[in-house]
Amino acid sequence: MSLITRLTTTKERAVSGGRELAEAVGVWGTFLTLPIERVLVVDVAGFTIRPAYPFMALLIFVNARCIRQAGVTAAVGSGILLSVVISAVTTGNARLSAGYTLWATFVVLFFLSSVGRLRGRRDLVYVWARAYVATAGLWGIFTIGQWIFSFWFPTLEYSSFGSFPRVHALALEPAFLAFYLVPPLILSFGTAQYHWTAAMLAAVVVSTSRSGLLGLAVGLVVLIVLVRGREAWRIAVAAGAATLSVAVLLLASHGSYLGFSSSTGFEKPSSVLKDPASVAPRLHSWSDAWKVFVDNPIDGVGPGAFGAALHDRGVALGISEGDLKTTNLWFEILAEEGVLGAIALLAWVVVGLAALWRRLRVEALAPAVFAAAVASLAMFAFVQTWWVPYRWIVWILAYSIGFGYSVHVGRHPGQAAEVRSTDGAPEPALTSRHSVARGAHRGHG
Repeated sequence: MSLITRLTTTKERAVSGGRELAEAVGVWGTFLTLPIERVLVVDVAGFTIRPAYPFMALLIFVNARCIRQAGVTAAVGSGILLSVVISAVTTGNARLSAGYTLWATFVVLFFLSSVGRLRGRRDLVYVWARAYVATAGLWGIFTIGQWIFSFWFPTLEYSSFGSFPRVHALALEPAFLAFYLVPPLILSFGTAQYHWTAAMLAAVVVSTSRSGLLGLAVGLVVLIVLVRGREAWRIAVAAGAATLSVAVLLLASHGSYLGFSSSTGFEKPSSVLKDPASVAPRLHSWSDAWKVFVDNPIDGVGPGAFGAALHDRGVALGISEGDLKTTNLWFEILAEEGVLGAIALLAWVVVGLAALWRRLRVEALAPAVFAAAVASLAMFAFVQTWWVPYRWIVWILAYSIGFGYSVHVGRHPGQAAEVRSTDGAPEPALTSRHSVARGAHRGHG
């Protein structure tokens, strides 16, 4: 081997090793910092820089060339960005919406580059899934510790639910913490990381977030329907433990957990919800968002301009624009981006779930990812802001699996499914001893 050939080979190995190291740092750094929204946050010209962003930027840089491999995902992402830009430019709120437009562009680039990287790479999909579950499990342990210490140090609690403190770790509020934890909790049944399942389950329960418990219930039910055998029993046990824990909280606490008690005392219809009785103000904010949408049905009032729109209507003038939220992702998109944004959001959800549905019988991880995505979808009605990074992770996995291979299922129930990779070469359907879809694979590879 000539000297030039050796030097070239050494250089290629060094570049490849450096890329792999940078990708590992990006993945673990992103997942470890995903829920941090209250500390290590910097506001620059109306744009909030979160701790996860530098790691996400590293992944975008490392995987930038993979965007062209995103396939159908690129069309979905382009539609999302187009709806944002049109709304920002045509509504007269371009300056106010500039930060949100940059935010959306950054997150969508992360989405596209990640899907492009993971498509056709089962090994990387599993690496991402297991890292996602493990880091969320660590945050679950952190949450439990915060909840225990908040009995002695009340400053650690976000609010109280009867005699029980509510905690949020370093997320914005308990609902946001629950939204972050529920998808990886559901996914942990697919990766067989049950020790992290217990930590996340306990954390969701002690957050006492109703939206989180709703998402958890929906996700577990969907997963039980999709799987069979012993795995379904494990999921049922987890659901029973969550139900029992909530029942204990209900019996030991004061007031109505459903939020219809008479002591609401809210004057801020859509800002900080720090009371168990938060149904009334949420309904109030949804009504305000619907009125804003009716007045601007096509392109909305502009990304991030909901608060300004309420002030223009003389509503909640005593609250800053930034604190006025719809508390509902669907209504937020309708109010700020109109029908165009709603179509983009709906396409993002439907295309991802439809593609993943086709993989349920041939991909071991697909049922858990599908259930996690549905659980995420169930919570859209109780949180806001599409561009929060952890809203996108489970959908990255969904699109990566859904569009990773072309699937040709046999004509007869007993005939094995044929899976072809993106380059057209046939591959066996994936099976795993850890698969929650074990029963679905009978007769398939």
